[in-house]
Amino acid sequence: MDQPSVFDRVLGQMRDGVQKYGLPGGTVILAGQSVFLLRLAPFERDQDSDFGDLVLRRLRIEIHYESLYGGEDYVLHS
Repeated sequence: MDQPSVFDRVLGQMRDGVQKYGLPGGTVILAGQSVFLLRLAPFERDQDSDFGDLVLRRLRIEIHYESLYGGEDYVLHS
């Protein structure tokens, strides 16, 4: 049985309402399209300071992508 990832364990400590969005291999995002990778709605600044700290100070995002031509394996780090 698969163990939950560290990310899933950290999110499990947050209050209900945290949503994450994964982009499986082959997913296409159109130019100009925006997607929330991690979202907490509604966000209450006082109540959700742990979530704010996670996003601003502790979370590192790495995105691998290619152009339509493929083969470049570009990497973007937060």
